[in-house]
Amino acid sequence: MKYKVLPKLKGYEFSENRIEKARNKENLLLLLLAYNENCNLECPFCFTGHGTKARSELEKQGISAELLTPDELEGLIDQGKKLGIESVCFYGEGEPLLNKDLFFRLVDHCNKENITPVVFTNGTLVDIEIAKKLFDNNVSVVGKLYSLNSKVNEYLTGNKGIYKYITYDSVKVSSHIKFLLEVGFANTDRFALDTVVTSKNYSEIPCIWQWERENGIIPYADFLYLPGRNSTKLDVSKEEREELCKKIWELDKKLGYHYPLQIGPKLGNRKCDARATLVIGAHGIARLCAATYVFVGNVRDEPLKSILKRQEKIKANVGWGCDKGCVYCDAYRQTEHLYNP
Repeated sequence: MKYKVLPKLKGYEFSENRIEKARNKENLLLLLLAYNENCNLECPFCFTGHGTKARSELEKQGISAELLTPDELEGLIDQGKKLGIESVCFYGEGEPLLNKDLFFRLVDHCNKENITPVVFTNGTLVDIEIAKKLFDNNVSVVGKLYSLNSKVNEYLTGNKGIYKYITYDSVKVSSHIKFLLEVGFANTDRFALDTVVTSKNYSEIPCIWQWERENGIIPYADFLYLPGRNSTKLDVSKEEREELCKKIWELDKKLGYHYPLQIGPKLGNRKCDARATLVIGAHGIARLCAATYVFVGNVRDEPLKSILKRQEKIKANVGWGCDKGCVYCDAYRQTEHLYNP
């Protein structure tokens, strides 16, 4: 049987060879950049907002807790370019599209430097015009789909009525998904949907996965691996995790995709990989990865190049748990108290 090539999100997923080549040159591939902490959802498992604890610790150390300015953000992209970055991911300390003007200013700056912009968005602010603008500006998009049941989806996003639902291919989904598909994102390497696996949506994950594959969307599905606002009540057992990993693996084989079975925090063939990346929070603090508050530098005090060198030294001495989940990682355990509600 001839298997299909597994789609990988442009600007966010890199081959092992490219990662090692970048690290050997002391370069980066991806800069994760945040510029706000506000979100219009209240997902019960999210740790957004717990950054306030980290911020208070910064203030105790006399470090500015002011948000990065637009000029500072563009300067960081320029520094990243000199270190070899191929993409910038605007990730979720908050919802990036709550500040559309700043977002598209940064997207424009990325495109001028031939850097791929990537965004993680909850999709609530994506109408047909924004969808087209994202497509036309070369943005790789990771939206959200927690459930095909609108009531479950609203429970898991914590904001009833914020999503508008539209039927697409016999399934009722939030409108941003339909808009993104209609403007041309289907069957490209630039559109994924993020699903967090919980006890509320566990049984429908295979259906969501298959629907996304069949509609030209890259499925992203993660188990709970950080203690958010209420995650312990929503988590599934180790046995359920293993069973679902096998179901998705078998489903993908039927759909024509082949890869080794893995039991980890992410379904399918995805891995949590903090190599060849640098994470900058909204206040300019560089962290070991997006899921830890191990501070490795302040971009207001020193260039990214020196922060990257320090980060590599720290990473060499960390017991990574990326193949299992953040709770198995030494770096995460050092700052676990900052995530606890």
